[in-house]
Amino acid sequence: VIGGVSITGGSGTIIGVVLGAFFMGIVYNALTMINVSPFWQMAIQGFIILCAIIINTVMDKRNQQLMLRKRSFNE
Repeated sequence: VIGGVSITGGSGTIIGVVLGAFFMGIVYNALTMINVSPFWQMAIQGFIILCAIIINTVMDKRNQQLMLRKRSFNE
């Protein structure tokens, strides 16, 4: 999800995975440096992952709708 890898598989790159892990590492370190409690660190990281899942789902549905429109337009 983070880094462009789909939960359902079939998309994403190694570079995307590395960048996603790097991003989450930066978030973790930043939250630790500003003394956010471990509970809120986990909550914030979970929220980031949840947002990434929602964005991925919306983008997949939008892409499917565009593909269907292109098919119906071409026929």
